[in-house]
Amino acid sequence: MRQASYFLTSAGIEAVVDNQVVAPLIKIFEMIAKNNLILATGHLSPEESLVVIEKAKELGVEKIVVNHPEWWSVSMPLDIQKQVASYGAYLERCYATRWPGKAYEKNFAKNAAIHEVGYESTIISTDGGQVENPMWSEALGEYLQYMLKAGISQDVLDKMTKVYPAMLLGLAK
Repeated sequence: MRQASYFLTSAGIEAVVDNQVVAPLIKIFEMIAKNNLILATGHLSPEESLVVIEKAKELGVEKIVVNHPEWWSVSMPLDIQKQVASYGAYLERCYATRWPGKAYEKNFAKNAAIHEVGYESTIISTDGGQVENPMWSEALGEYLQYMLKAGISQDVLDKMTKVYPAMLLGLAK
């Protein structure tokens, strides 16, 4: 039997080869589905995310989060964001981003995608915890103030920061 480590490369872990998920992911998706866990796409490309999400849904995975679609290594176009949202996946929109060779920048303007894709598929987070980021509580406060000033209601913010994450975690229905 071939070891599961075959999909490790010097550039990272391959999740998709020839437009198919790698075999070890099938078992992982089955475990996620069986235990009602959350599948997160990490830093997969938009095309890889689609392949992974489609296969995961086919295998019964109900909870999927696309991690920071605005991040430089993901850069998920709006049409693909809409497509993954149609699968019931949530898009985790973060406080800030960093592009290689560029300064750390707040992600606020890019999060205008919330209006185009829909808040019903959005989770707001900070991606805090790195030394270059402000404390998560400060980042979240600033982020939410920006969203309020941009015309997003408190009710919608509560859904994106509390209700949807609680549902994913099985804490609310």
